[in-house]
Amino acid sequence: MKYFKFDLSEYYTITQKYYFFFDGLFHKEEGIKKEILDKLNIPDSTYRTNRLKKYVKNKNHFILLDYFSYNRLVLNQEYYEECFAKIMYAFYYKDTTAFSILRQEVENFIQQDNYLKPLFILFQMILDIATINNHDRLLENLKENLEFINLFPEEYFTPKYAYLVLLIKYYCNQRIDDTKLKNYSLEFTELSWLYNFLKGNKEYISHNDYEAIVYYEMSLKDYKENFNISRIVSTINILAFIHNAHDQFELSIEKSSIILQHIFFQKQDKKQENYILTHYLYSLFMLERFYEIKNFFNVQTLTPDALHTDSIIIGILTARRLKMPLYRMNPLLEEVVEQNEDIRIFLNVLEKKVAKYQMKELKCHSTYYFKKIVEKMKLDI
Repeated sequence: MKYFKFDLSEYYTITQKYYFFFDGLFHKEEGIKKEILDKLNIPDSTYRTNRLKKYVKNKNHFILLDYFSYNRLVLNQEYYEECFAKIMYAFYYKDTTAFSILRQEVENFIQQDNYLKPLFILFQMILDIATINNHDRLLENLKENLEFINLFPEEYFTPKYAYLVLLIKYYCNQRIDDTKLKNYSLEFTELSWLYNFLKGNKEYISHNDYEAIVYYEMSLKDYKENFNISRIVSTINILAFIHNAHDQFELSIEKSSIILQHIFFQKQDKKQENYILTHYLYSLFMLERFYEIKNFFNVQTLTPDALHTDSIIIGILTARRLKMPLYRMNPLLEEVVEQNEDIRIFLNVLEKKVAKYQMKELKCHSTYYFKKIVEKMKLDI
């Protein structure tokens, strides 16, 4: 089991942190710092001195908080620290049941309008990365929040928080110090999975598949060490597909096989696990290992929900190749043909009962696997 810890003690004990926060707010006020300080009877030299010292006894930071309409800290630091740790834990273990509660909690923190707000925004971005699957929408959200984060000097963030900010900036293609990012990654090894996760996703989205594999493999090693099944499944899902896309079918089978038994011991089928099953069957199909596909369908107790349409089509084409009725492969295949309109259209086109243009009506018509299967079988559709 992996645990995460975040420390806010400097924000509660060092007044200097307030001044780094004010630097960001003055930046937002478009350079009227002197005018504001004069209005508040705070000499600029005093501000600079307070900014350089870790702790000062004057109350200028409270005067400035009041001016900017920010509230003082009312909750103890352990409360915030625990929430940050829960967010990272839920992200790591893909605890989807916790996300909505944690998001509401962070939104409540943001509304408190205290000087920890940049950190609350930071963890709101962490939740976005954990929960938003649409890449364009995710980037839009992250960049919008980074506009606020970027107002504040790096000194505002203690090293671990600064590391998270750098990671997100890197993911959003913003300019960063690569050496500093690498050094942070070596310092905060408990977050190495996040470093590899974001690096892998960035390379994958950029179509640098072989670079992505390197980072995903490092993530996978971490997930296995901590028996993180949800992350193992999602990472293998990506790896198996990448290997298939590069015709590395044996490697894809090797990856898919790691998780196949887990899939069939689950009480409820899940989307990504069903895709892994499709990756596995597709690899066997492309290697023309039809008897292994037949044996797989013979042995496994499957439900309709466990089979992606591509998996069903592979089963049907395998049965035709082996000249055997569907019920001998698995009675389920015969059942889903009756229930799945896509499959009925596919069979009717195969048997020349309907025009091939009707294939465009299939939801699976544009999938990568479907196109490659049709190409391999030289099907006139």
